[in-house]
Amino acid sequence: MNFFSRFTVRHLCYFSLALILILFMPSIWQGLKNSHDIRFHTTWFMSFKDAFYSGVIYPRWLGDQFAGLGAPTFYFYPPLTTYFFIATDLLTLRLLPEDHVIAIAGFLMSIISALTFHTWIKHFTEKRIAVLGSLFYAVAPYHLMIDYYNRSAMAEYAAYMWIPLIFTGIYNIIRRSPTNPLSTKWVAILALSLSALFLTHLLTTLIIAPVCALYALLLLKDHFAKEGEQTIPKILLMAFAGITGIGITALYLVPALTMMDHINTPALRRYNPENNYIFKAITSPSGKDHFLLKIFVAATIHLALCIYLGVEAFIARRNGTPKMKHHGLLLIGSAIATYALMNGIGGKILFTEPSPYREIQFPWRLMVLLEFVTISGCLMIAQNFISPRQMKRATGVIIAALIILIGMQGFDIYNRAWKKRESDSILISPLLSARISSEEYLPAGTDFPRPHLDMQPILNYGAKAEQAVITKGNGAIKAINRDGTTFTMEIEAKTPVEVMLHQFYFPGWTATTESGDIIQITPYGKDKLLAFSLSSGEHKITVKRMAVAQEKTGGLISAISLLVFILGLVWIKRLKKAKRSK
Repeated sequence: MNFFSRFTVRHLCYFSLALILILFMPSIWQGLKNSHDIRFHTTWFMSFKDAFYSGVIYPRWLGDQFAGLGAPTFYFYPPLTTYFFIATDLLTLRLLPEDHVIAIAGFLMSIISALTFHTWIKHFTEKRIAVLGSLFYAVAPYHLMIDYYNRSAMAEYAAYMWIPLIFTGIYNIIRRSPTNPLSTKWVAILALSLSALFLTHLLTTLIIAPVCALYALLLLKDHFAKEGEQTIPKILLMAFAGITGIGITALYLVPALTMMDHINTPALRRYNPENNYIFKAITSPSGKDHFLLKIFVAATIHLALCIYLGVEAFIARRNGTPKMKHHGLLLIGSAIATYALMNGIGGKILFTEPSPYREIQFPWRLMVLLEFVTISGCLMIAQNFISPRQMKRATGVIIAALIILIGMQGFDIYNRAWKKRESDSILISPLLSARISSEEYLPAGTDFPRPHLDMQPILNYGAKAEQAVITKGNGAIKAINRDGTTFTMEIEAKTPVEVMLHQFYFPGWTATTESGDIIQITPYGKDKLLAFSLSSGEHKITVKRMAVAQEKTGGLISAISLLVFILGLVWIKRLKKAKRSK
């Protein structure tokens, strides 16, 4: 790729930064708006931020969601993306509205994605190509045009930051020199990037896991062929990084995986994979107006690039080029297989119950993997060509693909921004005023309509002046005060009474009397609000949220895993020092 030799690495970095900034300017200027999930991310960020600045380090329950009825959002939604929003808010001195904070956070995530991809791809290409490959990854069409601008799927978008670090961690742990086989740096990077991905987006973790495993096995096979038993320490280091990395996330993972029965899980399975293969974009009557067609076009360009470079690799082998780096071929092979799955070829096996991949709902989410393996695999293979003529052809095709994909995105982004220039900010939406959350965070068994389509039934509760009512018996609520998720109530019961509090039921609510006696809280009626019973007399009751057993168990596992991780790194470092001194 001698074409780029006329440019310095610094100039290419400046060019990449300028291009990324140009593509992000509409959202930075206008704020993110009119995309699918921005209303949810904004309201979650607003509630999370309020709780965080009030002193709650990890706000799992958001008491002001659903017009004040509350939602267990961050028991289930990975928190790291929202913490990134908090960090961006602090970085901008808390001066900007939430939609602009999220937009700037997205820009920073794109920059970080480029940096982490560069950390990975620089092992296989020369410096200039590594910079351009990192640019390609940072503004890949599904990453930027779809996940950021069309869907505002911010957690999936943020996951791009961690994928390259996982692969480069695997590569460096296994490929370390036999004279220096131990590296605390790469073990730490692999473990922490795994933790970060789990805490960012579980579905992306599920999507990339098979290719990560195949890549690791391929490298281990090569290492074993050369070094024999020296491969065993590599396996142990990988296992240590994987186990401790996942263990650190238990404070989130244990509640998220064990408490699903308490929320509206049918909403998570509203869409079936078999109805969302991307080939349907070209047959859908509304396809020309839908982002699915954009995904289809982008994915097909990726496929064409992989097939072309695969053919060039075959030609190079026939012409006597030294053996290709087979991990590059593995990655473009994975890209072709991923494209097939996105179009339903093999989908009946992958997406059928009881496969966990059915939870993906939309096969086009595999674009997260397709973009990473396509860019990585193509650059690895192209770097191996020794024929100037073949190198020139490959360079031209890769540049053409880059120009087409970035040009397509630039047109879509600025056209969208122009059309929406007069539209209102998401911040004045009634959905945000009422802090309406996503429907899956309603209590299990409720029959509310989808809140973002019809929020009136929920607003009816929020409009009521009283926060609690007596539903059975004869009595009166003389006073009630609310401080965050803590309610203090004075109740006069002339007969035994049942009290209903306008908060959604979820494990962790406790009610205690002034003397410290615990009162059982149960879900009330079809709307699953809080209810408890009192005997006759005067009562001072405190209702508040407490950590559930799953939170405590997860926190303990995380603490132990973190301790083992730190002690393990210290031990590896000492072992490395001892080997050097021999």
